[in-house]
Amino acid sequence: SNGGVAPIQYPLNLSTINVPTFGLKLCFALLELVFVSTSKYFHSFLLLYLASRFNSPEEIMLAFELITFLLRSGGNFEEASALLLYDR
Repeated sequence: SNGGVAPIQYPLNLSTINVPTFGLKLCFALLELVFVSTSKYFHSFLLLYLASRFNSPEEIMLAFELITFLLRSGGNFEEASALLLYDR
């Protein structure tokens, strides 16, 4: 019995991700987005932006989910980025 939670239908193969390289690319992408973002239409183009910065679909989706989570946690994108980049 799984407690009423459905299993993930298409899980990501995270074993193909080089974690240090992914983390560095994610930090660079966040820093670049802080400098150029206009928060009005930022989230609608985020997936396209990440696709241009990462190599695999797994990296793109993981980065997208992390940034989406940060955006829900912080008030605006600058605050959300600071949560991750400065470990606060």
